[in-house]
Amino acid sequence: MSGCGNPPAPADRHPLAVENRLHALEIPLAKKNETYLVFDLRRRRVQVKFRGEPLRELPILDLKIHRPWNAAVTAAALAKKGLARPPQRTVIVPINAAEIEDTESVMVERVEDSLELADMPSVYSLRFETGASILVLSRNEQSVDWIRRLSSPAIRLLFFFQRVLAPRSPAATLVLSPDDARALYWTFAPKVKALIAA
Repeated sequence: MSGCGNPPAPADRHPLAVENRLHALEIPLAKKNETYLVFDLRRRRVQVKFRGEPLRELPILDLKIHRPWNAAVTAAALAKKGLARPPQRTVIVPINAAEIEDTESVMVERVEDSLELADMPSVYSLRFETGASILVLSRNEQSVDWIRRLSSPAIRLLFFFQRVLAPRSPAATLVLSPDDARALYWTFAPKVKALIAA
C-alpha cells in the first residue's frame, strides 16, 4: 500500500543521522575547557554542557519555528543578545542625616555591579554569527496563555527586529520557565559556542 502514512524523512533529517551529526559536531567542543550549549529543538530542551557532560538541562515549554534551519544540526557562536532593558540591580542606601539640611532620613538609589540570577531578563533575543536568531520568552507558571505576553511593546519590538533584520535566516521562539530563561541569559555570553539541532 504505497501512499499510506507519513512520507519518509530526508536522509539528513532521519533521527539517527541527526544524532550522529550532533555528536560529530560536539566532539571538538567537548575537548575544550569551555562551556557550550546544545539547543535540541527536536527534544524540546536546552543543555548547558562542559567537556561533554550536561551541567543543566532547561526544558522548552513551547516552541515555534518561524523559518527552519537548512541543516539538521548547525554549529554557531553567539554574536549578540538583544533585550529591552539590560540587567540591573537597584539597591536602596540610606544617606547620613547629618549631610543634608532636613532631619528626615532620605533614601537614594544606586546600581550595584554584582548581579544575581533574579536580576537577569527573562525576555530577550539571541543572534548567532550565522545569522540565525532565537527569541526567548518566559512563561509565568500561573499564566496558561503565554501569547498575552506578546502584547508588551518591548517584546513585540524584539520579535519584529528578529524577523526583519534577517528575513532568510532561521528563526525560532522558545518559551522557558522564568528561572530557566534567566539562567540561559546568564550562561550564554558572546562567542560561546552552541549547537542547534532542529
